[in-house]
Amino acid sequence: MSWITTTRFPVFAAGRGRLTAEAPLSADSRELADTSDEVLLSLCANGDQRALTVLFRRYYRLLRVVCIRILRDEAEADDLVQDVFLFLHHQAHIYDNSKSSGRSWIIQMAYRRAFFPQEVFERPGAL
Repeated sequence: MSWITTTRFPVFAAGRGRLTAEAPLSADSRELADTSDEVLLSLCANGDQRALTVLFRRYYRLLRVVCIRILRDEAEADDLVQDVFLFLHHQAHIYDNSKSSGRSWIIQMAYRRAFFPQEVFERPGAL
């Protein structure tokens, strides 16, 4: 069974043909709502799906706008945003808080994925 079929993102809701972050947070996720991005990324590295949900709600709109500006295609931008959050789920352990803030690292991952789609996620040591 793949990760996509076993993991549930309560914030992925269809809205006018695209993903949105409009669904309410669960009680578990609300506990993390005021947590810093850096702590949330470290929780994601340990497999905490609640932390990923909170990051998704914080950064979905920003990443989508950034991706639309780069790719100039809403469907491609939606795919890229989803790819970035899947990347965060699987690779959050590579984040180093001594080099950048959590916010800038997440945005940088979207930029890198947009400009170097194969290189960033497939080649070891590309980050």
